[in-house]
Amino acid sequence: MANISSRSFRNIAGVKWYLTRNKKKRAENREYVAIGATNGALVSTFFAQMEKNHEKWGKSGQRVALERDKKGTIVRDEDGRPVERMDRSGRPVLEGEYVQYYSMVQGFGTDELDPNDPEAWKECQRRGLALAKQLSQQAASSTLKNGVIVDKKNADAAASDGHMALVVTEIGASGKLHNHIILDATNRFTGGQLNSAFMTHHRLAKTHDRVLAEIGVEQREDMAQLLAELEVRQKNGEKEASLRKIASEVRERSTAIEDRQDLRYEQWLKENELAKYDRLSELPVEPFAVGELKRRIEAVFRDERSVSWDQMQAAAAEQHLTIAKRGKDVSFGMMRQQADGSFAQPAKSDIRRGTTLGEEFTLERAEQAIEENGVARQQQDLQDEYEPEMRQLKTKTRADVKRIQQEQGLNDSPAVVNALANTYLVELTARGELEAQLQQVRQANEVAARQRAAQELEQQAQQEPAPIEINEPVLDLKVPEVPEPAERALSYRSQMRDLPLPFGAKREDAERRIERLASLDEDYQERFSAGQKPDAEFERRTKEIGIGRKVLDDPKYRDKFHPAVLAQLELRETAKSVANREHDQMVAIDESRLDEGRSARARFVKTRSQIREGKYELVAQRRELSPREQMRAEVERAEREQSREVDLPGR
Repeated sequence: MANISSRSFRNIAGVKWYLTRNKKKRAENREYVAIGATNGALVSTFFAQMEKNHEKWGKSGQRVALERDKKGTIVRDEDGRPVERMDRSGRPVLEGEYVQYYSMVQGFGTDELDPNDPEAWKECQRRGLALAKQLSQQAASSTLKNGVIVDKKNADAAASDGHMALVVTEIGASGKLHNHIILDATNRFTGGQLNSAFMTHHRLAKTHDRVLAEIGVEQREDMAQLLAELEVRQKNGEKEASLRKIASEVRERSTAIEDRQDLRYEQWLKENELAKYDRLSELPVEPFAVGELKRRIEAVFRDERSVSWDQMQAAAAEQHLTIAKRGKDVSFGMMRQQADGSFAQPAKSDIRRGTTLGEEFTLERAEQAIEENGVARQQQDLQDEYEPEMRQLKTKTRADVKRIQQEQGLNDSPAVVNALANTYLVELTARGELEAQLQQVRQANEVAARQRAAQELEQQAQQEPAPIEINEPVLDLKVPEVPEPAERALSYRSQMRDLPLPFGAKREDAERRIERLASLDEDYQERFSAGQKPDAEFERRTKEIGIGRKVLDDPKYRDKFHPAVLAQLELRETAKSVANREHDQMVAIDESRLDEGRSARARFVKTRSQIREGKYELVAQRRELSPREQMRAEVERAEREQSREVDLPGR
């Protein structure tokens, strides 16, 4: 949303210092990105030109400033005389006898001009120069109409570019583009002062919007409605009407309307619940409510499946919502429940633009939600595949962040350190660098494990005597061959193959993943049902597919596995948790405790080897018991002790 504000000044020193100092020294560390001048002014000599122009027409004099209250009214003494303003030393404060310049700030939202795009900088500068040109033309033509004598040869120039202007484009601390427009109050051809009536907010806003429309820039619909209402009120003689006041009233009206809609929607929920139990009553038609529309939009933005526009629209359909792009904006439609229980497509009155709903519902926010969900899904997939390495990388990242915070004297509390570490990992994921980091951690762990294993074998070879070889007779045992049936009576077909496939670019990947899950389920269900144990091939395939806790907790996948296969996958997750616990214990051991650290490393290496071989049950037996299981084990142990004491002989 473009906006404009203005203020008059009688001293040129302040703006001269502000615009010419080194902006890099400012707190927000920003400097101007574009600068230009118009109406006969030059950027390099603008302030010198303005000072000479004031001296030429006798507008450079000074006077004693008068004291004013908060409303801008001149303060008077008991005798009714104006009170002069004094500085701390008791000396009169001087100001210009005439207004020297008008300072305007022209701002633009990030949805209009991207502050990171150099082309947007040029566009922002173009809009500022166009406004300065238009204001000069209005002021000069008004001066001529008021009877100021102008040379004929200078009349055309005075009517076009009599008031010099400087336009400085900056990126503010809020990250938005804005223009500082300095407009000389003295006409350089006639010496006439710019009429302050042109700089009142409502007239300046109207001029601003007209200039933008002339150069092909359209204001938002809600702003156009506010300006139209302002114009009607001014024609009706409402002197206190202003754009800010009307905008405040509109916000209050919209808030009151939303409150009434929410009350009506809550009443509908109760009536709808009662009608479900009364078969003779029709369901009441669902009313429209902006609050309910916003709740549905927020639910879609949070949905982890919303990683593209197609998938976001599919998730929105489940929430009975429609989403559509409209240029640089987005519209949301609320599908309302009908009397027969179906949901109708949104009527025109049930559709709202994102910019109308607020900053949290703009096109930029929707695209940001898609990006955040995509990064979160990618990070979760890597978490499932590289679970021990991810824990190790998180520990190292937190340690690095804490060290940097301490070196720079910044806040190193656990909450701040964790937040910064998580932000860093999210940035790595967004740049596609997290998987490479995890692979490096895995490779380093494998190299270290091989080195430790080699050292342990070498130590055992030096300490233990060579084994004695015993030649035992070989028994010739013939195992009777059991003929296999030619064909199965009924082949097993995995329920994974019944899963629906999504539409869009992800369909091929989803189809490939479901095929791999179904093949694994079909290949191993018969073996596990017969009592066989997993092998290294099962572990390799499970790891390649990426079956982790997230997949097993998802009912969409969990209910489709054969019970025997699901039991082994659950054992695998338990074994992984045991390996993670042993890894954390190994990392936590101080380097000074060599023997304890060596045994912990050997235990962790052995556990990882057993998991790679598919010996999940063997590893899962070492899991930590829950408090309830510990209590049950204590009771059973006490009962065994009691029964042993009773059965002792001689009692």
